[in-house]
Amino acid sequence: MKVSGHAVAILIALLTMASAASPARAADIIVDGGCSLAAAINAANLDREFGGCPAGDGADVISLSGDVEVDSLTSPIFADITVEGNGHTISGKGILRIFNIYGAELVLSDVTLTNESDSSGGAILNEGGTLNVYSSRIIGNSAQESGGAIVNNGGTVLINESEISDNHSQAAGGAIYSSGGHLSIMNSSIERNRSRQGGGAILVEGSAAVILFSNTISDNRDEGLLSIGGAILSRGGAINIVDSAFQRNSAHTGMALASEGGTVQIMGSSFEDHESDGYGTVSMDEGRLTVSESAFSNNRAGGGGGALVSEGAKLSIDKSEFSGNYGGFGGAIYVKDSGEWTISNSDFAGNASYIGGAISAESGALRIEDSSFDGNEGSIAGGAVRIEDGDLTVSQSSFSNNASDLGGAIVFDTGELTVYGSAFTHNAGQFGGALRIKAAEAFISYSDFAQNSAESGGAIVVNGGSLSIHRSKLRENSASSIAGAISADSSALTITQSSISDNTGAVGGAIRAEGRALDIRNSTLSGNRATILGAGALDLRGPGTATLTHVSILHNAGPQSGGIYHGQGADVHLHNSVIAGSEGGDCSGRLTVVVGSLIEDGSCLGNLSGDPMLAGPVEPEHGSSIYYSPLPGSPLINAAEGAYCTAADQIGTRRPQGTACDIGAIESR
Repeated sequence: MKVSGHAVAILIALLTMASAASPARAADIIVDGGCSLAAAINAANLDREFGGCPAGDGADVISLSGDVEVDSLTSPIFADITVEGNGHTISGKGILRIFNIYGAELVLSDVTLTNESDSSGGAILNEGGTLNVYSSRIIGNSAQESGGAIVNNGGTVLINESEISDNHSQAAGGAIYSSGGHLSIMNSSIERNRSRQGGGAILVEGSAAVILFSNTISDNRDEGLLSIGGAILSRGGAINIVDSAFQRNSAHTGMALASEGGTVQIMGSSFEDHESDGYGTVSMDEGRLTVSESAFSNNRAGGGGGALVSEGAKLSIDKSEFSGNYGGFGGAIYVKDSGEWTISNSDFAGNASYIGGAISAESGALRIEDSSFDGNEGSIAGGAVRIEDGDLTVSQSSFSNNASDLGGAIVFDTGELTVYGSAFTHNAGQFGGALRIKAAEAFISYSDFAQNSAESGGAIVVNGGSLSIHRSKLRENSASSIAGAISADSSALTITQSSISDNTGAVGGAIRAEGRALDIRNSTLSGNRATILGAGALDLRGPGTATLTHVSILHNAGPQSGGIYHGQGADVHLHNSVIAGSEGGDCSGRLTVVVGSLIEDGSCLGNLSGDPMLAGPVEPEHGSSIYYSPLPGSPLINAAEGAYCTAADQIGTRRPQGTACDIGAIESR
């Protein structure tokens, strides 16, 4: 993926470090039959002849003329040294660590370190010094404690164009353990390293700062009972990952990366094909995670969060892709508690879970902007997103082809839900084709719900709480049982300046409302159909109050009424509204109040009856709601009751345009 300018800045910093790290050439010490590696280190440290090796002089270069086996302890390095391996191997015979750096600089170039072992730092111990590794191989080393290959305590480690593989530790950091200091690895491969207490390849803690640039990090694993951080475990450190590829790493928690209280930035990187019965390819416990221009694909976590899992961390995700991930909770992302977190300009496709096909959050405040959710599946709840308790804001985003039993696209339980400028199409659920809202405050505006399907609530099911819909469209949704568009039970439902058209349900074509309050103003309900029972437009069941003001209910069809079916116990107030063109009658039952309204067939004691003389439907190109305007000479013009006249009509035209307001959703000009 495209790498950001910040990533380029990191690369420049790394190259600067590499350039500055290369010492000036002083004495040349060649390791051969007459000069051992141990003696060469002493000669360089002491700047005098030692054990058949010539005297060192400042920053010395030790060159290998062949492979080296070390069978005795080497002296600590306290002078700057470069080891040029010339393609040769240094082996510790499985019993010794080779290099011990104390405040000095060691450069390793074109050398293989293998089969070295110690209590910690199997190959290298760096105590406050600087280690630079170039074009080298650190493979097959081990430690009884931490750092199978390298331990860095407060120093600086820079590794470039090298291989770090098949190292292991019995504790933490299968290849590298870094406490404090700085660790930078670039253009390298980190593979098949193993640990038992965290960080299959790398463990960092304290104030350690880590930069990983353009690396391949694969097949590392932590094998402990409570395994964590298959490739990397950070305890309080700061990690920057840029343009790197993570594959097939393994741990119960954080298959690729686990961070406890630190900060992690991931840019232009990929994470794929991780699998465990636990949680998250990336796991965050407190701290902060920033992900940009990255991809998570085909990761699987049986517990939750195939891609990411977070508890108490602050999350920011931008311009990233999540596809084909699976988690028990949250196919891509599982959040237990995250405070405020954001997702922007990102795509979620083909993720799956029991609950929350793409995202499942137990609490926190999530903002989704300019993102898409396509083809995700939550088998129980939330085809794309499930929020149990918290706030969710969705802006300028699309949800399509998502599926679940509860809420084909989104399940939202408690808190505040805001949807703005978003589209929900072809989602499917048993209850709530697009949305299932429970005991929450929900606000939907400037949004489009089209061709969603469900058993109940083709577009939306709301149970308890309140739902407000403003300047939106619900069209061509369907329900095999109840309410083609909206099923509202014991809820306060408000609809303003919107259109609900061409929806189909077995019982209630557009809206079925039972209990509490329904308030519809300056809106159009047209072309909806109930196929078995109830009304095509509004199926109202008591108890509760329905207030319809400047509403156009047109060309709907139903067995009991095309327009309104008024069941026992419902209190219905019809103000300045028109019902016409119905198949099955305009209105069934007795309305509580009818003021300034026209009911074409004279049912329900309308104030006016007869043809309302309306033009055909207008479907604006810019996507606003469908409406019908009165033709010249229409009985709707200037006929509304002034006490119930609203300030503007469905499309924002100021009322009145004539001597009085017009009946219906549209004011003629």
